[in-house]
Amino acid sequence: MCIRDRNAGVDKAVTVTGITITDGTGAEAGLSSNYQIASITTTSATISKKDLTVEGVIALDKVYDGTTTAQINSSVASLSGKIGLDDVNISTMTGSFQDKNVGINKIVDGNDVVLSGADGGNYNLIQPTGLQASITQRALTVSVINADDKVYDSATDAIVTLTDDRVSGDQLSYVYAANFIDKNVGDNKYVGVNNISLTGGADLTNYTVNSTASGFAAVTAKAIAISGI
Repeated sequence: MCIRDRNAGVDKAVTVTGITITDGTGAEAGLSSNYQIASITTTSATISKKDLTVEGVIALDKVYDGTTTAQINSSVASLSGKIGLDDVNISTMTGSFQDKNVGINKIVDGNDVVLSGADGGNYNLIQPTGLQASITQRALTVSVINADDKVYDSATDAIVTLTDDRVSGDQLSYVYAANFIDKNVGDNKYVGVNNISLTGGADLTNYTVNSTASGFAAVTAKAIAISGI
């Protein structure tokens, strides 16, 4: 009896071969010559897929990037349950965190392992479970895109416009103090932005921030009106 190919499938044709008639014993001895095989019928059967598990998978830590995408190290992974030299390998392996936010030992769903190879269709891939990895805070860089010139007012206060490299769409707010290096008139005077700190926004905890930035602006002379001369 043989199935016409070795691959997994439902209701595969089975050919019965090698049937011969032999003598029995006792009263049936010598009767085989009275018979011949008229025909051999074909039946069917199913070859079910063999379970294949992925072992040695490691989910990798990452810096916050605003997505749930998780990277999985496939170079140390292996397939358990593969038969002999079957042509079946890991093609791609990715996963996903349950949310995008910073956290330690977060659960990673490793549900995107894809097989390749001519024999891949003969296996039922069991996706890896129990994976964990961490998402660490992203370093937010705040910088000055403009510092406003001002007329001398005997104070060092400065007005600046800031920018940062947050992930697009993230919600953040911060406070800071901006001051000229001194109160006096001058061109291209140094403006220091100090004590930058995050204070609010839905994505606050996903970031750290630099505490200082700088720019340049001018303090121009104040016009004094002289009267009574």
